[in-house]
This record gives sequence, C-alpha cells and structure tokens, in this order.
Amino acid sequence: MNTQRIHVQNHRFNRDARGSCARTHALVVGSLRAIASVGFLLIASCDGATPPPAPKPEVPACDDGSCEVSECPACGDDEHCVEGQCVCRPDCDADDACDDDGCGGVCECPEGMGRDPEGNIKPLEECKDSCATAGWQCGVVCGERCGTCDDGADCNDGQCGCVPQCDGTSCSDGCGGSCECAPGKVCNATDACVAPSECHDSCASTDRSCGSVCGNACGSCENDEACIAYSCQPGLSCEHCSLRLQLLDRRTAGGTLTQVRLAVYYAPTEGEPRARIADLRIAADKNVELVAVEQGPALDDAEKSLFADPTSGELFQRRDDGAFQLLAIGTLNTRPLADGSIATLTFRAKERGPVRFSLQRRMQTLAPAPADGALQTTEYDHAVVVTP
Repeated sequence: MNTQRIHVQNHRFNRDARGSCARTHALVVGSLRAIASVGFLLIASCDGATPPPAPKPEVPACDDGSCEVSECPACGDDEHCVEGQCVCRPDCDADDACDDDGCGGVCECPEGMGRDPEGNIKPLEECKDSCATAGWQCGVVCGERCGTCDDGADCNDGQCGCVPQCDGTSCSDGCGGSCECAPGKVCNATDACVAPSECHDSCASTDRSCGSVCGNACGSCENDEACIAYSCQPGLSCEHCSLRLQLLDRRTAGGTLTQVRLAVYYAPTEGEPRARIADLRIAADKNVELVAVEQGPALDDAEKSLFADPTSGELFQRRDDGAFQLLAIGTLNTRPLADGSIATLTFRAKERGPVRFSLQRRMQTLAPAPADGALQTTEYDHAVVVTP
C-alpha cells in the first residue's frame, strides 16, 4: 500500500484543461489492483464514453395475491402479507376463543375445550351440541366445523348472511332490499331497470297503491303504515309471531325519509314456552343511525333491563355486519318476559329511498331453548318496509 501511495505522489501534473482526467488516470494506475473495475468506469467517462447502465434489480411479477414488493398492490383490509402472498387475516378477538376465525380455521382454543352455541367455553365431553342440533350452517360448535359461507357473506351465530348485489340493472338487491337504477333508467314491474321509453307499466296496471313504477309515484301510506308488496298495510313484520317488529311513526322532508320509530313486541301465543332472555338483532338495508332506545314494559314488568354497552354506555351495540344488537336480560330473577314492547328504537335515515327493517333470523334469539324453538318455526324475520 505504501508503494502505491509513493507512486501516486511521484507524479506531477500540469494544471491545464486535462488536469481532472489526468489525476483520475493517476489514481486509477496507483490502485489498479484494488479498484480496477472502478478505474475502467472513470477512464471511460473522462474519455467521453458512456458507462454501461447498472443492472436493475429483478422485480418479481405481481401475480394474483402477491405482496412481495412495493410495486405490487397492497393486501385487502381482511388480509395480511405472509411470505410474499396476501392471505386471509384471522379475525380473533379476546372473546373469540374456540370460535371460527373467518379463514377456515378456529381461533386459539384451550386443549380439550369447545364453544357451545350460546358462546360458553366448556370441556368437549360436556359440550353435547352439534351443527345439526344447533341449526348452524357455518362456524364451529363444540369443536365441529359447520361449513363456510360464500365469498362476501359473513357468518353470524351460525348463519350466513345474504350479500346484496346492486349494479344499476335491477332495483332488487337479491336479499329482499332495493337498489337504485343507473342514471337515465327507471324500474319496471319486474324490478328491471330500463329506459323510460321502454317502461310501459303503470300504477293502475300493476295494482299499486304505494311505491312507484316506471318513475311514477303510486301513492304514500299513513305514518304508521308500511308499503308491503306495493300496498299500504300495518307496519308489522309478522302478525302471529311471538316476536315482531312494528312501525310506530316516520317523518319525511321534501319527499325524503328522515326518521323512523319502531318497536319490538313480544306476544307469545297461549301455551307457547315463554322467554326469559332475548338477544335481538335489527338490520336495515340502507345506511341508518340508531339515535335512541327506550326500554319497554315487557322488561319493566318482569324486572329485567337492556344491557348497556360498557364502552359507549348505549343500550345497544353496532355489530360488524351493520346490525344493531339489543340484549334483554335479568340477573336478579328468572321470570319470563311480559307481553308488550321490549324496546322502542328511533332511527335517522341517511340514504334516499325506502328502508327495509327486519329482525335477523338466528338461533338463540330467545332463551331458554324451548321458547327459541317455537320462535324459529315462524316467519318473524319478515321485513317492515318504510317508504318516504
């Protein structure tokens, strides 16, 4: 190394126009063995030649599901990147032990334990329920997998939810709800979105007293009535069901629905097993906000109450699927629920058009099991359609 340094210092260069490149050549000669490759690039540059481009790092192609490099699309909200591939992210919270993880697996579960349909963790030898006895079509019951839902459908308490489809070609979402037609289209009597010139149905020809057809309004209902099958009827989900949803009032402004007030009634038939607990899920097919919940006499008379969410303090909880959950329970007695209103709910409508409200069908809506079994034989999940 000292020899190289002396060799460089013994060179004397004139400070002329060639100075810069001459010094570069001297340095290259002095350390030719150590940095030969760099010297060649510098010499070529000073002689006016263009150095070859540095090779670009190989970038893997963004195959379906790839997340290996930044150039590839990010994973979805329910996915994460594992070894360069977007895979399903298990949905497991602290209270989901032994439950379905949403990815075809099971959340962490103590060895030899399972979860029953009511959500209790118990030894498998004591967990006697099955998918068949619980009526579950998805999820996990006592260690038994009950199946999976189609893409896009959530599994809630063993039941696969319907996935609404709205593409502007139909005013039905396939799940009992409604869709808006594409601009310049109107809805005919078969729920197809067509051009106005091609829509020849009328309120009279379709015998409609409410709603609309081919862009023409067919009338409106009283505040406590619902437009069901295009006829004004009492806003009641099921006349003879022990659990029913009833429209109490609605408000409009400028032809737009702004507020809806509903009640959940409990009225079992004579001889029907009576419930002591009710786990209610109320769903809407449009974006609505639950702004007020009032406990009803069916709970007051039985000395029971609606459970208050410990985080928000509200008497309801908004679930991941958008439904509103109310839990009617009594910790000081085992009396059955009384007849009458369990709760009154006030919603604020946040989208245009009619709104369909319904009680979600699911096992363990009522407890004990005989009361729920009687309920499940009825059509309590029929919707109440509230129109502007």
